[in-house]
Amino acid sequence: MSLTDKLIKVNPEKLNVKQVKHYGSRHLKELMGAEKPVEITFQELTPERLNELMDGRELDKMSENYEICSMICVDSITDPNVKDPDLAKHFGASTPQKLVKKLFGFECNEIAGEVLKMAGITDDAEEKVKN
Repeated sequence: MSLTDKLIKVNPEKLNVKQVKHYGSRHLKELMGAEKPVEITFQELTPERLNELMDGRELDKMSENYEICSMICVDSITDPNVKDPDLAKHFGASTPQKLVKKLFGFECNEIAGEVLKMAGITDDAEEKVKN
């Protein structure tokens, strides 16, 4: 059976299901006085949206770009709802991006890195394609 035949048997609705992951935030642990890292939920982003956010930057420079990472967090974090205006107001943040910076600090870089991994964007992805 060819790969084409196998693909025809796949339910196309699977393409609309986004991967979801959880992350234990140490920053929220401290903020909330919790005993262990506080679990947040985030989901993968479309390749088009990631391209917009990365704006042509190389992957190896992403960990150095806190602004881009915080924007990826705004678009990918689903719980807590970082786009909730009441939550932003409560923490004195004028935008969702400023809220994620307050809530997660440099953990934004780690979260964004996980979002990139879900999209298949890794440091060794380019190397695998070359081989």
